Amino acid sequence: MKKMVCFEKKIIMSKMVAIFLIAVLFYPQWTSAENPMKDSLEKEAATLLIKALNLRDKGKFEEALPYAEKAIKIREKALGPEHPYVAGSLHILAKLYADTNRLKEAELLYLKALEIQKKTYGSEHINVAMILNDMGWLYLEMGRNAEAEPLLKKTLETFKKHFGEESTIVAVQLNSLGLLYWQMGRYAEAEPFYKRLLEVKEKILGENHLDLTAILDSLGFIYGWTGKFYEAEIVLKRSIGLKEKAFGKNHPKIVVSISALAELYMKTKRYAEAEMLYKRGLEIREKELGKEHSQVASSLLSLTEFYKYIFRYTEAELLYKRGLEIKEKALGKDHPDVALSINNLAGLYESTGRYADAEPLYKRSLAIREKELGKYHSDVANGLIYLAGIYIGTGRYVEAEMLLKRALDICEQTLGKETPLMASGIANLARIYKYTGKYAEAESLYKRALEIWAKTFGKETQYMASTLINLAELYYESMDRYAEAEILLKKALDLQENLLGKDHPNLTSTLNNLSWLYILTGRHTEAEPLCKRALEIYKKSGDQSNPNLTYSLINLGFVYNLSDRYVEAHNIVNHAISLMDQKRDNIFLILSDKQKLNYMKQEEIYIHGFITHTNRYMQTNPFAITDTLNAWLRWKGAVIESQGRYMDAAMYSDNPEIKKKFDELTNIRREIVRLQMTKLETIELQEYRNRLQELEKRKETLEAELSTLSKDFALEKTIGKADVKNISEILPKDSAYIDFARIKFYDFKTNKFDKSKYLVFVLIPQKEPEVKLIEIADAEDIEKHVKAYIQEMNKIKTSGKTPDKAALDKAARAIYDLAIKPLEKYIKGRKQLFISPDGNLNLIPFEALVTPSNKYLMEEYTISYIGAGRDIIRFTDTNIAKGDALIIADPDYDMGLMERDKMTKEMKVAKTIRGGLSKDVLNISFDRLPDTKQEADAIEKVLKNKKKLQVKNYQNTKAIEEMIFSAETPKILHLATHGYFLNDEELKGSSETRGITIKLKEDFMAKDETINIENLMLRSGIVFSGVNASLKAGRDEG
Repeated sequence: MKKMVCFEKKIIMSKMVAIFLIAVLFYPQWTSAENPMKDSLEKEAATLLIKALNLRDKGKFEEALPYAEKAIKIREKALGPEHPYVAGSLHILAKLYADTNRLKEAELLYLKALEIQKKTYGSEHINVAMILNDMGWLYLEMGRNAEAEPLLKKTLETFKKHFGEESTIVAVQLNSLGLLYWQMGRYAEAEPFYKRLLEVKEKILGENHLDLTAILDSLGFIYGWTGKFYEAEIVLKRSIGLKEKAFGKNHPKIVVSISALAELYMKTKRYAEAEMLYKRGLEIREKELGKEHSQVASSLLSLTEFYKYIFRYTEAELLYKRGLEIKEKALGKDHPDVALSINNLAGLYESTGRYADAEPLYKRSLAIREKELGKYHSDVANGLIYLAGIYIGTGRYVEAEMLLKRALDICEQTLGKETPLMASGIANLARIYKYTGKYAEAESLYKRALEIWAKTFGKETQYMASTLINLAELYYESMDRYAEAEILLKKALDLQENLLGKDHPNLTSTLNNLSWLYILTGRHTEAEPLCKRALEIYKKSGDQSNPNLTYSLINLGFVYNLSDRYVEAHNIVNHAISLMDQKRDNIFLILSDKQKLNYMKQEEIYIHGFITHTNRYMQTNPFAITDTLNAWLRWKGAVIESQGRYMDAAMYSDNPEIKKKFDELTNIRREIVRLQMTKLETIELQEYRNRLQELEKRKETLEAELSTLSKDFALEKTIGKADVKNISEILPKDSAYIDFARIKFYDFKTNKFDKSKYLVFVLIPQKEPEVKLIEIADAEDIEKHVKAYIQEMNKIKTSGKTPDKAALDKAARAIYDLAIKPLEKYIKGRKQLFISPDGNLNLIPFEALVTPSNKYLMEEYTISYIGAGRDIIRFTDTNIAKGDALIIADPDYDMGLMERDKMTKEMKVAKTIRGGLSKDVLNISFDRLPDTKQEADAIEKVLKNKKKLQVKNYQNTKAIEEMIFSAETPKILHLATHGYFLNDEELKGSSETRGITIKLKEDFMAKDETINIENLMLRSGIVFSGVNASLKAGRDEG
């Protein structure tokens, strides 16, 4: 459709030029018998202008400029600078400046010419109207639509007076105003101009004239946007018919109309017909124009947008890239149309969660627009809003706010204060203010966005509904204005019911908001039917993957809790937690490490609430306690980041088939996430379900194939499904599994979180596993003793004094009494404890806890640590401890890099190269440890002679890190070398994800006081042969 707009504009401008030539060049000129020199100069000026206009018609704008500039000088000399013929010449030069993108210079010339013509003829003269018309087009080109509107309106009124209501020139001006409103998104206002234009043209040309097709295409587009689909189809088919009659069925001029009809079919969910038409248009252009033509790129874009609309993202990405390549070849890499293609590809990446890929593309697109269009163009504002969206999505609110404010300033100056783009920018800025606690500013902006949406698109649109919901959420979540929020949510619900129907899945978000509002205000009996209505919508639609489903279940769980229906509450929230687990496993594929941590932080309220509910209301129900431990196992495993292990299992394989299948699986899971996060107001529900089912089926097939090809992948799949039953089957019968949980307790009556507490799950392995949930202490009570223990241990570091054993034992006994004593009756008689700590209990050695009998806990139990319970499944891995004993000792730290490379070849091991060292490590060097050779040789003898093990003992130049990575999992690993651990380094002003956020190291109990430090794994390590030379070279080898 955009190509049709540009074509129509060119026609209009050509006709304006023709009229202008009549007015300026061939209108009877003055002559003077008394001054033949002036006559000669005027004749010369007119000849120069004719040459300039002829060159302009041929597109030779730069060549035309000198002729127009010389003509002006001649006329100014002959007639004076204020003569109307000088104004006519200025007008022509201004048009040439506009043609060569010297828009500001063109504006100045237009203003000067306008001033002269008004002064000479008055405001109603045709010459004044001509300048106003061209100035209006200039402002449209500059994106200053608000300034263009009054100029084009004034031109229309003048033309009507001079030429009559049904003249050709009036028809052309009707098209100009229709296009103006079209570009401003004011389609309802554009419609009458195009309808009137069609009437006038039909009277002048007849009903079957080819020139009608551009108007029919425009009218079809407008009808489609205003919901008049029947009328749109009629006019578009009429346009296609006229073109086919004139050119035949396979001419490129038909493609614009075909694409418009395809877009209409897409909007009306006639997807098969739409795809057929898009492909027909592409084939016509490829055949007639060649596969590298810029119009082929336009057809590719149309088909790409269609595939994106129906969730076929892989096909969409390939077509986007092909279209971009064609446009870059045809137009150059810095053309505004190339910027649009780049922006479209970035949008695809953003919608599928590939933020790291999207951001540089948005930046490149913006840079092109600023360079080619100037920094104050509406397309630049649009690019700023897109880039700000990425920043908002990744929590970079300060940067996003700066971009949006700049975008709004541009919008106001170029488009005016009341356009859809302005409303979009305002709504995004309101989001930032809501997230950053500027609630009054957010409210004001949401209200302003509502006013603009109402004026531009009307009050009955999804834009209105979405903004009403956002404002309502602000009121009840942040400002305690529940009554106002309720009114807005009800209004939004009515709007959505009228627009989408009463059973559309998109209503569920509004129903969730309204039911939660009722819960917050103590009206849970009113909330219950809303929750159940939402669940019924999911059931009818078959849409069990909708992310809103989990919140509907949680809300209903709250209702049941408040109604003392605790078992029902537990069951329904347990289901919700399981759905959240499934969503999290997929969504982790599209998040950076920092985003994963933020995501877990946001979602932790649900697992904390679930554990609170079980602890307070379900202690007598063993099944509920088992459900809760299973949920906690999944949660804790996610914190450890199981997806990283999936990556290791597949990507470290030497089998290219495994890697290929894993790549495909990853892409499919990303598409599933995108589908699950898609709002459904603009899509066909059945198409959504079909696509989701297709992806899920392929995902299951690939997982089965990978499990067959890779034992490691199969193991990770099993680990991901770890639960109480299969963990119990693996644990030794004389052991116990202890899993601590530091949670914020939730008060269901006040809807507020209370103080944090430590609870502990105890799993006793047996045929029917026994699980206990025990509330052991307030977090503050445990952590003050942990703090005392750590501070005493740190004395050697802080003051150079040896820690006081009595003080250590006192703190260790206090921790035992709080954390272990409540479990004694369950672990008594057990030999081994598998402990998974949580919170600050990670900081202390449980072996050193002091029992009531003044023994250390390690004297009574063998203690093993587990990061997350699901890792116990690894005990079943038959690959564990399968290899020989491996010893690495006495490395040659000064070994040269070339010598090191030679050794890797000699030992037939793959060279290991990794990035990821702190810059502070580069200043360290390591001295040799010759005594470790004797130690290693002695250990080798013991292992061979007494343990009867095969031993690999690598020393000196053979002690390279590749020997570890190439070894089969050893039964015993002995490393005799240096290690290092640098002090924490705070990362300031960095938005990178290399850091991690921790509580202040001076007081880990400090609330809400955190710093961002460099990742500890980059500031610690062990070293091997060649490390000194590697560090000097700034590399991570050895």
